[in-house]
Order: sequence, then structure tokens, then C-alpha cells
Amino acid sequence: MTSQVELFNRVLADTKKRLMRWKYARLGEYESFVFQPKTVFRAFKSELELPGGNFRVFLVEKKFPDAEWDFEIEKYRPELHFLEGQNNVLEITDDDVDISSFGTLITEVAFSTDTARRLLGL
Repeated sequence: MTSQVELFNRVLADTKKRLMRWKYARLGEYESFVFQPKTVFRAFKSELELPGGNFRVFLVEKKFPDAEWDFEIEKYRPELHFLEGQNNVLEITDDDVDISSFGTLITEVAFSTDTARRLLGL
């Protein structure tokens, strides 16, 4: 198992245990480090405390026209970014972690935001 997968699994486990509090992120909070920020249709942010330091974590979901299908189909791409200060220290994508694992994380995050919890009466 790679270090990226281990870190991803840590974020997923902490999210399931409600140790990470996720909120919706605004465009201005991630546009400086996300490639093609206009393709982001949903973004979340949280904090992660590790022995090596504290990191801001951004989970972004992108949709963009897929050139392989003559731009008629939209491609979906999730990204998980770890920032220390203003530095984008690490990015985990579906090239590093299975897309179904990303789907599990996204579902957990979406239902754990303060907004979703209020909507669901939790």
C-alpha cells in the first residue's frame, strides 16, 4: 500500500469517525492551487492534525468535457489536496486511489457537512 493510499484511508477513517469536520469551500479558497478551478462543481474543506503538522484538506470534484469523446461527454475527476500554509504539499487523485474509494469519501463528506446535517435534522 502506498503512502498516498494510507493517507487517503486515514482521511476516510477520520471522516467516518467524525474526527474531521467538513464544510463547503468557496472558489476563492482553492482557486490558487487547483488546476482549472472553473471546472470544480463542488468543494469541501477540513483540517487534519498529524504528528508532522496541521494541514488544511480540500476535497474537490470536477466535471469537464472529455476530448476522447469529442467533448460530448463530461469527465468526472475528484482531487484531495493537502496544504500547509499556502503550499499545496500533496494532491491525491483517482490515479492514486480507486475511484470507488473516492466515492465513499465523497458520500461521507457530503453527509457530514454542517449544512447537510441541518437539512437532515441531525
